[in-house]
Amino acid sequence: MMFTSRPYQPPDLERLCAFLARCHQMSAVPDAFIHPGDLVWRTLQDAHYRPERGMRVWETGGETAGFVWQKQLSLDFAAAPWLAREQRRALMAAMLAYAERQARAWGLEGRLFTSVSENDRESASVLESAGYARDDDVMYSLERSLREEIPAPQLAEGFGVRHPEAHELAERVELHREVWHPSRFTLESYLNIRSAPVYRPDLDLVTLTPEGRFASYCVVWYDPLNRVGEFEPVGTRKAWERRGLGKAVLMEGFRRLRKLGAKKAVVYCYEDNLAFYRSAGFEEFNRWWGFSKPL
Repeated sequence: MMFTSRPYQPPDLERLCAFLARCHQMSAVPDAFIHPGDLVWRTLQDAHYRPERGMRVWETGGETAGFVWQKQLSLDFAAAPWLAREQRRALMAAMLAYAERQARAWGLEGRLFTSVSENDRESASVLESAGYARDDDVMYSLERSLREEIPAPQLAEGFGVRHPEAHELAERVELHREVWHPSRFTLESYLNIRSAPVYRPDLDLVTLTPEGRFASYCVVWYDPLNRVGEFEPVGTRKAWERRGLGKAVLMEGFRRLRKLGAKKAVVYCYEDNLAFYRSAGFEEFNRWWGFSKPL
């Protein structure tokens, strides 16, 4: 089987989202691929990121076989799980070699970094063969079943949960930038995201204070093929932390996902946020480990 590769083009984003959904559907290894919404968020949330420069698509027979997402020294890669084992290993090796060449061509120094699902021993093996070593960086995969009815968010009088209106987009951007300071998220980023595949305005949620200010928020990305919704990002203004407002947007997100037919919600976080997500009913089901290699 022959593979060809080419630079990413804007129409590829929708195709790659569909590709990732199919990968989840067909993979014998659970949680071995990022959620389609995660790809959209990573690609568009930084207005300075140029996917035409940082992404590359591999194809065979006119169909997507895999891709690389690269930003400075950080990279992600995905290869179709329906390929024969040796073909898939060869494709992943070619992707990693390409990413290394790119990093050197950009004049970067340091260590290339990626992460792989703990379940995905094949990808870990390819990384180790390419000179990568597992490090202590670990991200937790959490899930929450949506099969049972979800209670409405419990909010103090005067507070509410809804999606931002068209005239509130600048405040929504300000909220994200405050929560994740320093941030490169801009109004341009947000507008790009709102026009992207798999984005749904009804799953872009904020809590309002009695004064009408945004206090917390989340974006939920729904994959209807696999009936899974991912929360990314989630945040609360420091002045409003520990008042149940972060949990409130999660609960409303669960309710809306369930109405769409979702069977579960997922979120990915580091250890310091585990308690928060567990308080909303999430449970750990996997981990993603960092792998790095010196250039």
